Amino acid sequence: MMDVSFMSGAEADVSSDESSEEELPLPPSPLREGTGEPFTVVLKGGRPWGFKLTTGSESKSSIMISEFDAGGKAISSGQLRVGDHVLAVNEVRCHTQTEARQLIESAFNTLTLRVW
Repeated sequence: MMDVSFMSGAEADVSSDESSEEELPLPPSPLREGTGEPFTVVLKGGRPWGFKLTTGSESKSSIMISEFDAGGKAISSGQLRVGDHVLAVNEVRCHTQTEARQLIESAFNTLTLRVW
């Protein structure tokens, strides 16, 4: 499984030896329970987008959100959650994680994700 992080170059991974019991709450997903309908999320304001992608084990073309980074646009939107499948980035269908990564990195002020 390969994780790709979308954080600005100015950010750094700050870790401490102390275990933190404070975890980021998972935001609610706008996916209506049991409907299975894809939805669109628009993140505005530029980087850091604040999420990581992974390729799902059930399908090599399955691109999923695997983690959120504190302070990023993804978690503050309250619309995404871990396990959401990324179908398209900026209205371009993504078949591979590499395609998704290139589109996300090229986004300037607005990032539009079609997720399921």
